Amino acid sequence: MKVTCLLIVFLAFALETRGEEPAAAKPKVADLKQRLEELQKQLALKKAAEDRAAQEAAEARAAEEAARKARAAEEAARVRAAREAAKARAAEEEARVRAAVQEAEARAARAAKAAQVAQARAEALATLAALEALAAEKKVPPPPPEKPAELVAATQEAPYINELGMEFLPVPGKPGIYMCRTEVRVQDFRAYVRATGYAQSGGAFVFKDGAWELDNSSSWKKPGYSQGDEHPVTCVNWEEAKGFCAWLNSLEEGLNYRLPSDEEWGAAVGGEKYPWGSEWPVPEGVGNYFAKEMEDEYPGYPLTSEASDAFTRAAPVASFPANASGFYDLGGNLWEWCEDAYKSTMNTADILEEYPVLQVESYSDGTPFRVLRGGSWSYNSEGNLRSAYRDLNLPTCRSFDYGFRPVVEVAPGFHE
Repeated sequence: MKVTCLLIVFLAFALETRGEEPAAAKPKVADLKQRLEELQKQLALKKAAEDRAAQEAAEARAAEEAARKARAAEEAARVRAAREAAKARAAEEEARVRAAVQEAEARAARAAKAAQVAQARAEALATLAALEALAAEKKVPPPPPEKPAELVAATQEAPYINELGMEFLPVPGKPGIYMCRTEVRVQDFRAYVRATGYAQSGGAFVFKDGAWELDNSSSWKKPGYSQGDEHPVTCVNWEEAKGFCAWLNSLEEGLNYRLPSDEEWGAAVGGEKYPWGSEWPVPEGVGNYFAKEMEDEYPGYPLTSEASDAFTRAAPVASFPANASGFYDLGGNLWEWCEDAYKSTMNTADILEEYPVLQVESYSDGTPFRVLRGGSWSYNSEGNLRSAYRDLNLPTCRSFDYGFRPVVEVAPGFHE
């Protein structure tokens, strides 16, 4: 472009300086000058545009760099704040621990000043040393602590009573196994929820208008009917029952709470055809079953008894007589979770034929079903109410007639 401009300038100059030039050449020189001026203007405009673009690019780079520096400063401030917060938490924890240590030291000092306490401690230490020496000499383990000793001494007449007031009796034929004589009560489960902060969600299955349906509003606190502290807790699944047992273990050292095995539950209910004996239909006053009081609410459903047990839903625990081993409500009231994964061989051939669903041992995704025993207030089939009948469901399933009762034993290996 520059060469072209110079050539034009040179040509114009040459034409103007010639002594004699044709008349026709003068207009051409004027045209060239005009073209030259236009080109110069275009060049000036282009340069101005390039200068503006360069300036805008420089400004954008400067803005981007400023933003990067601002982000870096913000991140540095956040890191500093996090460090300061961590230091503050550490200082707070250190202060808390120091206060706790000081309080413990103060308590120890006060205890040390009590002469009677010191004397009792010395006597206890002397007794323990003597027992340990005797145990070492005879090669036997030292005596169990207070709770296991109380448990081992339990009888039907003098049950073991735990921290919640739950009573445990020996299971016949199962040495060292003690089962709660009632189903877990509302007040027991409430203590667990308050202590652990457990929050239940997901609802429970209820029976309405002749069919089972999931009611998202149902829970252990609101099973769909009125309950008091002494009612058995319901709308609890197998996993929640396991959680309750684990919490009990944290309360009492040396004991192991858990769900009963299918075999242990069977030993507690006894060898009769039904939990109350061999008579059918259900005799009056032996338990809470689907009886005369349900006739108006479920018209057309066959009843287990023409007598009424006075409860249209779950009854307070121990509302009916205990069985021969001292346990309440092993028949009726609520179905009770057991530890075992369900096996179809647990049920008899005639039961499997009558209830084909019991031939399936796991859900479609492979999750094993868990065992339920004992029948409930909502069941009326003769087969369902037999002592040996095993029902099944997923460990995550809740129903308004599902509950549980734990067993307890001295923790395995506690003396090792």
